[in-house]
Amino acid sequence: LVGGYAYERSQFNRATQARRQPGSAFKPLLYAAALDHGFTPASRILDAPVTFGKGRAAWSPQNFGGKYYGRTNLRDALTKSLNTVSVRLLDKVGVTPVIDYLGRFGLHDDLEPNLSLALGTAEVTLLDLVRAYGVFASGGQRVEPLFITKVENLAGDDVPFPGTQGEMRYPAIDPAVAYVMTSMLESVVTRGTARRALELGRPAAGKTGTTNDSKDAWFVGYTPELLTGVWVGFDAGTPLGEKETGGRAATPIWTTFMQQALADRPIADFTIPEGVTFVDIEPWSGLRAVAGSSSRREVFVTGTEPTGFARRPEPEPTPEPEAPLYVDAIHPTAAVP
Repeated sequence: LVGGYAYERSQFNRATQARRQPGSAFKPLLYAAALDHGFTPASRILDAPVTFGKGRAAWSPQNFGGKYYGRTNLRDALTKSLNTVSVRLLDKVGVTPVIDYLGRFGLHDDLEPNLSLALGTAEVTLLDLVRAYGVFASGGQRVEPLFITKVENLAGDDVPFPGTQGEMRYPAIDPAVAYVMTSMLESVVTRGTARRALELGRPAAGKTGTTNDSKDAWFVGYTPELLTGVWVGFDAGTPLGEKETGGRAATPIWTTFMQQALADRPIADFTIPEGVTFVDIEPWSGLRAVAGSSSRREVFVTGTEPTGFARRPEPEPTPEPEAPLYVDAIHPTAAVP
């Protein structure tokens, strides 16, 4: 745990006391709530400009970079960190049910009941966020942090200390939901905003976060052995600089630390629990793939996998003999089918 440069300079511990907005690093908690309310990684939600409210109360969330992808499945939406999908998802699940669900992750502080919660506007400490991700990393158990595990006297003998009671674990979410979230967060590393973590050279899952004007940069990620969170920012909340996102400012720090911390550990895969089902789906529809169509292996909480099949691909038409090309004039305002 690193809370500052030096205790002599500042006794303020930024890992446990600094409350900052996590930005998109908060989204996995929302997605977990959605999975527990019937959504799946293959569920498709529209990614497009949207406005909530009217007049001065109107709010129009936008994607980073201004790009929109139309109907998008939740795995790709989390991988690309699409803001409009996250807000629509929160709107569909419901703000109150999601806030209630967040209590399972140990987030007990008052949370503003509004849709901006989907974009990480609630202030948390790094410790809060790491503890929350620990629910995914530990297969659905919430592990309370323990900073001092042992006290010895000068002779090296153990001194009775409450910390020796060991880890305190509490069932938080279904292990199947935790694993599906881990799988989705692996996509963030392999082909999303946290690709710098690929340099670790072992299975990893996590999510980046960047707040407005790059005032805060986050990456919370884990392997099967170790969970680590990184926050980068200034005490005064001044911008870090242009393009200093979570993927650029925080993920490399995480990767360097994890490379050293896991140097002597064998490479392992995430454990697959009972209660999950793998299905080949057609990515554009979210339905089961049929022979001859493009497909992707997807994981579901058992019972939520799609039952319908995508439409069988149409056979390639037989080419017709070439004919003279004639172009009819089209009125500029006419609709072109």
